[in-house]
Amino acid sequence: MSSAPAELIMQDFVQLLRLGQRSRMHSKRQDGLDLTSVQLLGHVYRSPGCRQSDISDALGIDHAAISRALKLLIVEGLIVRTADQLDGRASTLSLTPRGEQRFVQVRSERVDFFAQALSQWDSADIANLHRLLQQLNLDLEETLEIVSEQTMTKQRDLA
Repeated sequence: MSSAPAELIMQDFVQLLRLGQRSRMHSKRQDGLDLTSVQLLGHVYRSPGCRQSDISDALGIDHAAISRALKLLIVEGLIVRTADQLDGRASTLSLTPRGEQRFVQVRSERVDFFAQALSQWDSADIANLHRLLQQLNLDLEETLEIVSEQTMTKQRDLA
């Protein structure tokens, strides 16, 4: 593939990211939750009893950012931290009833946003976009792993 199609896709992707950022800013004004908080709530919703390190690994967000966001969500009464029964040094995380309600509401609002944006689309086009986005995600993840490994190899070689 020449670089011209890749550049076009990159430009569209950057525009999509900007729109996503604007959407998140709008959502934060509405529900008071930033992206990291919503991601945390979502992970704990899908994996109750998980540990902070599980969230960091799954979402690719550094431990410090997870820790800051968790403190706020705990103070707001959306997440509760409990001592791990198997390892007293660790703790597990669960949503409070209020946290579950809040996450379900936020997720529903965000799904409604996408449903509105796609309301004029043909179902075949939606299915095709879904398939292509899945493929793009897989390819980007694979490329990121390859590039990360190459970077680590270069750094070892320079050391």
